[in-house]
Formats: sequence, C-alpha cells, structure tokens
Amino acid sequence: MNGESRFLKIIKRNGDVVDFNHKKIEHAIFKAMRAIGKPNRKKANELSLQVVSSLEKNGTDKIPTSRKCSGFCRKSPIRIWRF
Repeated sequence: MNGESRFLKIIKRNGDVVDFNHKKIEHAIFKAMRAIGKPNRKKANELSLQVVSSLEKNGTDKIPTSRKCSGFCRKSPIRIWRF
C-alpha cells in the first residue's frame, strides 16, 4: 500500500463528511510515539498504513467513521512499543 486508500471520505464525530487523509492517522500515531519518548516518523507512517489496511479489510462501511478508525488505531499501540 502506498498511502492510497479506497476511502475517499470519512465521517467525523460531529457528523461532517470530509476528505480521508491517512496522514492524519500517521500524525496521531507519531504524537503517541513522541509522548512515550520514542518518536519515529517512518514507523508512524508504516503503522498508519497498517491501520488503513485493517480498516479496509475489516471495516464494512463504505464511508468509515472516525470512531471506527480510532478503534483500529487503538489496536496499534502494542506495535509502537516493539520498534
């Protein structure tokens, strides 16, 4: 996966439908890494692509919600500790 996703839009928590941008997931993961003292931009990118891939494989929504995306992101912190 090269950052391209089949998702073009995402539904935010307030109900707004906006463009899907996997870089926002990467940024959130990077912030979590920085908070634990292990910032690694490359690893954050890899993990964000894994989150998007999991969302595509396991998500059933045509337009995912930010809540569903957050659920997949919460599964990745264990991976952060292993790099």
